[in-house]
Amino acid sequence: MDNIREVIESLRRNLRAVRFAELANIRDRFIGEPRRRGTSHHVYTTPWRCAPRVNIQSRRGMGKGYQVRQVITPLEKLENTIC
Repeated sequence: MDNIREVIESLRRNLRAVRFAELANIRDRFIGEPRRRGTSHHVYTTPWRCAPRVNIQSRRGMGKGYQVRQVITPLEKLENTIC
């Protein structure tokens, strides 16, 4: 899944069934390394000015639905700047 559009669609189809490791991998690949990694929290900043931080955490090995949506938002913005 190298295409951003494919990644976004895949995340949307499975908001509650996304593994935390996969979500962190997507963020690392398209946005960059996390600003901070705690025991269960990964805090990412987006490269755009005034963009919110995204905090993702594992819940029994899965990403939380609202955090998956928070990851989708910067991916969509990135897709629009590339196209």
